[in-house]
Amino acid sequence: RARSKILLRAGLELVPLDQCNISYAEQPGSIRLLKQGVIDSLLCAIDQKLIADACKGDSGGPLIHELNVEDGMYTIMGVISSGFGCATVTPGLYTRVSSYLDFIESIVWPDNRV
Repeated sequence: RARSKILLRAGLELVPLDQCNISYAEQPGSIRLLKQGVIDSLLCAIDQKLIADACKGDSGGPLIHELNVEDGMYTIMGVISSGFGCATVTPGLYTRVSSYLDFIESIVWPDNRV
């Protein structure tokens, strides 16, 4: 697929971890990369139409959820981590931000630690 010089957006759907693990178990070589499988600190997301996806060069980008359409409020759910190709039947892997909130908050607000 061609790379874009402009920032793009993809509408993705979350995939349950059990289904994501099945998808990755079917991929050659994924067992070496994911020895424990897709664990709770990860999220999986896919475009069911297999048109849009995070691709090479997108790592570190956000997986966001729109909380309030009228106010334009979003929350970051994940950070693009890896996947098998772009817009394939195998969901993309995202680091689950909520799994690292304690760490993030300790860096951002070090004086507010209990």
